[in-house]
Amino acid sequence: MKETELHLPLKNFLEKRGYSVNCEVNNCDIVARKDGELIVVETKTRLSLSLLAQANLRKELTDSVYIAVPFLGGKSLKNYKNVRKLLRRLEIGLIAVYMKKKKTSVDVILHPLPYAGRKSKKKIRAVISEIEGRHAELNVSGSPGGTPKMTSYRLEALKIASLLHGAGESTPKKLLSMGCSEKTYSILYNNFYGWFERKGRGVYKINSSGEKALAVYKKVLVKNKPGAG
Repeated sequence: MKETELHLPLKNFLEKRGYSVNCEVNNCDIVARKDGELIVVETKTRLSLSLLAQANLRKELTDSVYIAVPFLGGKSLKNYKNVRKLLRRLEIGLIAVYMKKKKTSVDVILHPLPYAGRKSKKKIRAVISEIEGRHAELNVSGSPGGTPKMTSYRLEALKIASLLHGAGESTPKKLLSMGCSEKTYSILYNNFYGWFERKGRGVYKINSSGEKALAVYKKVLVKNKPGAG
């Protein structure tokens, strides 16, 4: 579809609510006025970064800035919940133009009200804790979904596996003295990755799964072993 197909439904929608409507005014797609109120609507056939950038620039003109995109067949936008949260934070409104076979309708889904959301202290602490627990940054942003992430937990488990590979078997206390963290006890006990085997009371060794994991992450361990770099 063409962006121009959004024009008439939006114009009619605004005029029915008492607004005078003008289009393509100083780079603004649609400008609507009523009783001193000024509304700017930026339109595109799909949600994009350029559309958000355009709408953000229009905030220099008025607080009442909306983006309008088609909802084809009445379906919602992809990642709708996340898009809604983003627009809320940007204080940009969202207008849906439902493009159906027999009729087209317009609905204001989100008004550009001031954002008053609170930050989550719990989530902030979780992020900081993960960052501080890493002794290397080995993930790449934009990696495909399903790609194993090198978390602080996985790094620590690999470190333990490497030390057990060299020692044959050991106790958590001895591993701590070799530079492992306090998480060593729970990592060995829970054995989340299935890399370890208990040989006796408080004594552990690496198993075949752990050996395979070491082979896969060999470059990581060489780069980040104690004293490297």
